Amino acid sequence: MSYFLEFRRDIAAFLIALRRSVDEPFARRVRLESYDINEYMKIMLMIEEARIRFDSHFYSSDRRNVDKIRESKYDLIKFIDEFIVAASSYPDIFRLPFRGFIARRPRINIQEEMQSIFYNELDVVDAIAIFRDVISRSEINNYVDKIISLNDFVETVPLQQVAPAKFDIVANKIILADGAPKTLKDDRNNISAAFDHIRNAGRNLIASLEGSNCDRRLIDSVKDLQDQIEKNGNIVKIGLKNLDCGVMSSQFEEELPDALNAMFNAHSISVSMYVAQFPEWEQFTQRAAAIEFTDKEIAEIDNAAAELILSLESQTELADPEVPRTLKYIREIMNRPGKTLKRAAFAVMRTIENLISSILRYSASLIKKTSERLLEGVSESVSNMVVGILAIAMIGSTGIGEAALHAGVPWVKKATEVVQSQIILMKQGRV
Repeated sequence: MSYFLEFRRDIAAFLIALRRSVDEPFARRVRLESYDINEYMKIMLMIEEARIRFDSHFYSSDRRNVDKIRESKYDLIKFIDEFIVAASSYPDIFRLPFRGFIARRPRINIQEEMQSIFYNELDVVDAIAIFRDVISRSEINNYVDKIISLNDFVETVPLQQVAPAKFDIVANKIILADGAPKTLKDDRNNISAAFDHIRNAGRNLIASLEGSNCDRRLIDSVKDLQDQIEKNGNIVKIGLKNLDCGVMSSQFEEELPDALNAMFNAHSISVSMYVAQFPEWEQFTQRAAAIEFTDKEIAEIDNAAAELILSLESQTELADPEVPRTLKYIREIMNRPGKTLKRAAFAVMRTIENLISSILRYSASLIKKTSERLLEGVSESVSNMVVGILAIAMIGSTGIGEAALHAGVPWVKKATEVVQSQIILMKQGRV
């Protein structure tokens, strides 16, 4: 069989396998954590449309129809990119096993590039990444002209997720956007009583620690936790800091008298019970527990945070000082030894995701207003500001792209390409 016909057959087989992979849990009536029937139908129809569109290009098996081959490749790449961003709100889809080609007889003449997709045990996210790479390397030189625009891309970027920090951009400056944690109506009386208890217990613990000879770092850590509690701040940040305090207290346990150790442990348990009443903490811990980052991915997240902190600190005209300070605070928890590492790494990654999301949405809105002439006489300084914050977003997306892909958030990696193209367009004065 010719290369052309075999390659055509393999692409069709991939699309069928992708549909089967996404459909299987629902066919077996297994509910995914992020199940939504309308979104599921949208994704399935997207796969089916891609298959029908591909078949229409090759209704004739004439291998001399180069234009149709080229057009089909563009469509396939566009489909993969749109599939990634459409399914990114439902990361469980990406973690499904990819049901590769199952034939009645061995496919001896399968194209070499496709073998790793069909014959290895891959997740959906890995299969589509390899498939896109195979297609994009198939003599397509001008796909850059068909890249998704920032305005189109941002429509598929999820809203900011549960994390230690959320962000906003006001007066062209990145700021923290944290408010009081959300609560369920039935839990509010219990939460109020628990808040009063841990606030008073925290004050008593700090007074007792300061009256002892314990290490100053332990006192400072408890004061940081108390400060977050008193502010009634971000519940994920409180939960993480409480875990961090628990790790530190175990390191200095021998320096404290038994009564003070008991007071410390009791306070830690009380704070744990307090944060457990908030849906946001439960959602965060469940997500963090479901992800096993590799040492390399944790290092990449840490490096990305360090680069972002330096960039934000050096550009005070673009970011309020609290923004890099908060990121540094979370990163410090991540760099402590002990059981907090996994949750802290996820917290840093999710915080960077939120930063990228806020920047992309703000930039897209500003660019759209400019294109619609709603902002008269847009100055060069505003354009430079947008380029500046987009560059910050690109530092984040480049740094955590692989880890986010593993975590079922592939839009972050795609954002690097979209942002890079947008920066080039703006520098060329084409926006």
